[in-house]
Amino acid sequence: MEKASKSLSKHPFGDHSQCNKSWCRFITNPREVYKSLPNGKPIKDQKLKETLTEVFDSYINHAEKLASLGSTQANESFNKTVGSKAPKSHHYSGSDSLNYRVAGSVLQKNIGYTYWSNSYAASELREGDSYRSCVALKSHDITEIPAPRIPPADVEIPDDVAYVCFDLETTELGITVCYDYYY
Repeated sequence: MEKASKSLSKHPFGDHSQCNKSWCRFITNPREVYKSLPNGKPIKDQKLKETLTEVFDSYINHAEKLASLGSTQANESFNKTVGSKAPKSHHYSGSDSLNYRVAGSVLQKNIGYTYWSNSYAASELREGDSYRSCVALKSHDITEIPAPRIPPADVEIPDDVAYVCFDLETTELGITVCYDYYY
């Protein structure tokens, strides 16, 4: 890191003594031009060179400390994942929802997208045939949805709660599942 920092303050001024041929085209071709500088020529401002050298010297003096910091790209990637599952525009911290969303982000970072199927398998959730490849090309004789492998546990519900029931027909076993009329 120390050598790379030294080259950063010298390279734009035409001094390639500290450069590495893996990134500096001037080592292999001295006639190369600077694509991002005016007229393709090195910077000539001596005062700017001295100022940049001072700035980079302070980094060089702390190169050993800075070398162990690593890249922030992984952190930024993780923060983006958390932000996609729990955007700041929504309030999720009032319940366990935020914890589940952050846990999902951790699983996605550590395991990858397969954490969904692993979670579904562990909790006996089955998506059925709707997500298999070539599902539209196969003919299935579906007469009933099989029972769960683990029977549901009975839970006692207190008397002082309001019951809310949702009956969602999402399996599309028939054409009229969600409609009371025909087209």
